[in-house]
Amino acid sequence: MRMSVEITYRGDAEVMKKELGPIVNAALAQAIEEWHERTLPRHFQPSAAGRYHYKARTVAWKKHKRKKVGHDNPLVYTGDLKREVTRMIEIKTLKTKPSATGKMRGPRYLHMTPSANYRHNYAAELLAMTRAETAAMARRVDQIVTKALNNLKETRTVRVA
Repeated sequence: MRMSVEITYRGDAEVMKKELGPIVNAALAQAIEEWHERTLPRHFQPSAAGRYHYKARTVAWKKHKRKKVGHDNPLVYTGDLKREVTRMIEIKTLKTKPSATGKMRGPRYLHMTPSANYRHNYAAELLAMTRAETAAMARRVDQIVTKALNNLKETRTVRVA
């Protein structure tokens, strides 16, 4: 998933050059962490297929899955995918520009290219977000950045010679 954030700030340009990048990186990293803790587990709930518009599974597959594992939860068969991706996320930020990336470990099939009719794009299904979730994530980044910038202004000291 890719997200762009536009920030308008009135203040000292030199302070912004030094401070804004790390502030935005921290906000993006925190938003990714919160997505991993709160939103990602929703992808394994029974209602997730409709909420995130997963590619439809066949009736035969659903019947087989219910018989074999006793449920029809999306993206869960053996539980390997759910267990691995919800375990941890590695978050990296760039020093040169405001950017944050989250990396999760998962089964090999997560990264396989789907064929036209057979395989599902599990990675895309796993990273899908609703508009409401995307908006909430953007608001969270905005809250974190605003709070940090307000704290920065409060603690800034100017020396007069």
